[in-house]
Amino acid sequence: MPLDEAEVIKKVLAGDRVLFGRLVERYQDRVYSLAMHVLRDPHLAEDVAQEAFLRAFQRLDQFRGESGFSTWLYRIAVNTCWEYLRKSSRVVPRDAPDGEEDGAVLVGGLPSVEERAVEAEQKALLWRAVERLPDDYRVAVVLRYVDDLSYQEMARILRVPVATVGSRLHRARMMLAQMLAGIGLGETD
Repeated sequence: MPLDEAEVIKKVLAGDRVLFGRLVERYQDRVYSLAMHVLRDPHLAEDVAQEAFLRAFQRLDQFRGESGFSTWLYRIAVNTCWEYLRKSSRVVPRDAPDGEEDGAVLVGGLPSVEERAVEAEQKALLWRAVERLPDDYRVAVVLRYVDDLSYQEMARILRVPVATVGSRLHRARMMLAQMLAGIGLGETD
């Protein structure tokens, strides 16, 4: 029978350090994805994700359980990303998150090659626009639309009121609409 997260944390704190690997396995893809969306560089994202897990391991005794472990871990990952961004002005653009494919089936069957190409180009344009958002807004967009977190979870991670989360997302959507309208992808009347 697999151990639940609280049991794993308790055993790690009691000295079974190897069990921390279960937490890493559970969250490594999500932490890497968050770092990738914020930093836009696969090597930096990998380094920052590893640093976030190292910090989480070193500070596990500070985890109070007031929120979920994932929320606490995401907060560490966001802080680690922001710390890197503050220390470095290096930004490496990329087209879209790795491995992200829609795979949606249209009512009339599978999308044609042309439809998939247009959709891929639109996604690439959207992600380039997301990358141009200020850090606070970009992180909010990633947490909400990539990681599908609730406003409450985001507020705990970002340490801001829920209303601020809503405001950041609203402003981010407005900025994205303006950017996409500027290249002909916005809503048409």
